[in-house]
Amino acid sequence: MNYIGTDIVEWNILRGHVALKKGKNVKREKILVVDDDAPTRKLISLTLAATSTNDDILEASSAAEALKILDQHRVDGILTDYSMPVMNGVELVRLLRKDQRWRQVPITLVSCCFTKESLVEAKTLGITCCLAKPFRRQQLQNVVRGMIAKNKQKKEIICQSVL
Repeated sequence: MNYIGTDIVEWNILRGHVALKKGKNVKREKILVVDDDAPTRKLISLTLAATSTNDDILEASSAAEALKILDQHRVDGILTDYSMPVMNGVELVRLLRKDQRWRQVPITLVSCCFTKESLVEAKTLGITCCLAKPFRRQQLQNVVRGMIAKNKQKKEIICQSVL
């Protein structure tokens, strides 16, 4: 598990229109962003969309909404806020890790207030990375690239073991 520390947020990166290139032969990765705070969720989604032409970004405003989305979509990575009402990010991860479909999906936990205990718990649950708020755009991009690379590596290992 990686821990990425706090830095100054680059909030001004989202000016202008975000356009995504879509190609027939391009494998598009799906990333689910889960955060109850709409501005933060949108900031993360737009940052990812603005810096990648190969990612589809799905959004959920709660853990319950995330579960509904996951029933309908296969995702390659999940970024979830730690502190959400009703069901927090750790509780969501616990549920996902019990389901065979989501057991191996890379998950990043995002929070402004990690403690030593929460980092130990995250590692125990198999969370791929913990990203501390505020964060820089480059940190977010690196986390998502790492999640996608980890997911691809697992798929290659599974495919090789089947052959």
